[in-house]
Amino acid sequence: MKSLLIYSSILVTLTLVPLSLTAKEYKDARVYKWVDKHGVVHYSDKPNPNAESNEVEVKSNNNNFDSTRADKWQEEYNKSKEVNREAQEKLNVQNAKKKEVCNSYKSDLNTLKNIGRIVNVDADGKQTYISDEERNQKIKDLEKTIKRICK
Repeated sequence: MKSLLIYSSILVTLTLVPLSLTAKEYKDARVYKWVDKHGVVHYSDKPNPNAESNEVEVKSNNNNFDSTRADKWQEEYNKSKEVNREAQEKLNVQNAKKKEVCNSYKSDLNTLKNIGRIVNVDADGKQTYISDEERNQKIKDLEKTIKRICK
């Protein structure tokens, strides 16, 4: 709480003092700082006769604010933010598709490992069983694919 009072006092004083002065007065202005008995820091254009006051060096800022540069920066920032949002959405879609494919591979692998005999049905409806060698090869291939893609 104490530091909040200090910062509030600084902010109010440093904002109001320069605004109340003309350019010449500002150039010649003096700012004094003192701490009261409660430990609160104060700033003023006059020294406090009841406390030890120290003069504060005020540095002027000769930079001129160019709002067009700020507007351009804001515009570029907004574009960048939009590009990042679109890229994140695209990445989320890709990750969802990848997860779906991985789940399909894992389901196929589970079927190959846990179902008795695997039957292939061709376009004419003819059924053929896969051999144990074919089954083992498909299991190995799916395990490699899952390891490579589904990290």
